[in-house]
Amino acid sequence: MDQDKILKDKAQELLFKSMENADQSINIQVENGYMTLTGIVDVLSEKKAVEELVRSIPGVKSVENALTIGMDRNIADKDITEEIINRFKSDRRLEDDNIGATTKQGIAQLQGSVKQLAEANIAFELASSVMGVKDVINQLKIESPNSPHDDASLTNAIERSFSLSGKVSAQDIKTQCYNGTVYLDGTVDTPEEKKYAEQLAATVPGIKKVANRLVTRHGNTTQDNELTNKLREELRTNPWATLGAQIEAYVIDNTAFLGGEVYSIEARIQAERTAASLDGITQVQNEIEVAKH
Repeated sequence: MDQDKILKDKAQELLFKSMENADQSINIQVENGYMTLTGIVDVLSEKKAVEELVRSIPGVKSVENALTIGMDRNIADKDITEEIINRFKSDRRLEDDNIGATTKQGIAQLQGSVKQLAEANIAFELASSVMGVKDVINQLKIESPNSPHDDASLTNAIERSFSLSGKVSAQDIKTQCYNGTVYLDGTVDTPEEKKYAEQLAATVPGIKKVANRLVTRHGNTTQDNELTNKLREELRTNPWATLGAQIEAYVIDNTAFLGGEVYSIEARIQAERTAASLDGITQVQNEIEVAKH
């Protein structure tokens, strides 16, 4: 089975499990790792959720989201605005915030202020889930006068949140802040951990934006985990591992994905052979780079 077919099958499986029957109205095409989505979804939030889901699949290079939002009837802008405001008022997470909205030709514009980036994200998600909304322009201002605004303090606050959460491998994440924007780099185990890290960073007062550049090691199934751990152990204890190998490895649906850096072509070849020799692995995608001396 070629890699594009593996990626397409994985995307369809994820959509079926996570989006109920949404996969029936969504078409997926993959060419050389580039995925295109076409079809119809009910609301904007579903369109964005589908893209986020398939983008998290290792091996997908990019996603072109050509999904359209289907509407059984035309919904007036004033009715859309009213529903958005009602959802803001009824959500306890936004009780103390000053948020308004206007809608023009199905495009909702959010205005006002919130205390945390997380609250702005909640408002965006609520508006995106309203029937008839084609797009959301988020112009909410984040006003947290009592929070630290220097980048070093913000970085420390985020790292402390990661350490206390118990759900994020803080030691695997590199955190940097520049002018209120936090950049998350590193490798975590699952897409869920990646998303949670972003949500946690957004709750820190003073953060204006989160650039989530975390990479996930593997999927969330028991078989994936077992094969991934076995592969990493084989790579770590192999004699050629002393050749300066710094290899990232994970397994998804019987396919081993190798990345990182080694210092010889021989080490790159040996890593691929090691992965291919394990029972349960049927294919190896080797993207290990050989460092220049």
